[in-house]
Amino acid sequence: MGRVPSGAPLKIGVLSDAHGNPAGLDACLTFLHSVRVDQVIFLGDATGYMPEANRVLEELRRCDAHCLLGNHDAMLLGTVPLPGQLDEVYKLRQTRELMHEEHTNELAGRMPWFEKHIEGRRMLFVHGSPWDPLTGYVYPDSELDTFGLLAFDVVFMGHTHRPFIRRLNARTIINVGSCGLPRDRGDMASCAVYDTANGHCEIIRRRFDARAVAERYRDWIHDQVRQCLLRDSAQGMVGRIVER
Repeated sequence: MGRVPSGAPLKIGVLSDAHGNPAGLDACLTFLHSVRVDQVIFLGDATGYMPEANRVLEELRRCDAHCLLGNHDAMLLGTVPLPGQLDEVYKLRQTRELMHEEHTNELAGRMPWFEKHIEGRRMLFVHGSPWDPLTGYVYPDSELDTFGLLAFDVVFMGHTHRPFIRRLNARTIINVGSCGLPRDRGDMASCAVYDTANGHCEIIRRRFDARAVAERYRDWIHDQVRQCLLRDSAQGMVGRIVER
């Protein structure tokens, strides 16, 4: 899985919001490798909530992913404010103390968006939203009419931890959800596979042992994070479950 070339059609794997949880990330990367994607793109937030940001960053480097900056990453770097009361949940100050210097430097060199033109398709990859790349939220039930003003055929987003695919006229709008802390069902990591040849995109859900993760990090994670990991209702869950 190498860098995105600018020529032939590609199969692209897109994921986001690992949040220090290598178990969820690995579940998605294993699937993306099995279907032989040409490129992995990570939409940001390697850090926050759970403690293993170093492992997450190492795994993303190992598969030569193109990585964006997320809002948690920016708060860890100090480039956007980190409210003290929120860090009881985010654990970013503690994470910063554990970060390898090379990984901190990697984060500092990232942007929250990039665009790519492949096979005549204009593609935007962004952590938040096209209008607020770092902190904008676009949910499954958000109004999307303003996306019709964009000069892109496809928009990929993360940040909300809630995946969806919607089409607006000739545009495809995708939120890939979270591979580390899904907010619909806690043990179902989320990613997307997009084929530039035909414009087909699919949300894939990969099971990981969320109870084991909650137990492993029990002395680190906030109760809100634990509850999210242990959420077991499939009601409203988006995406195709792939067990292999």
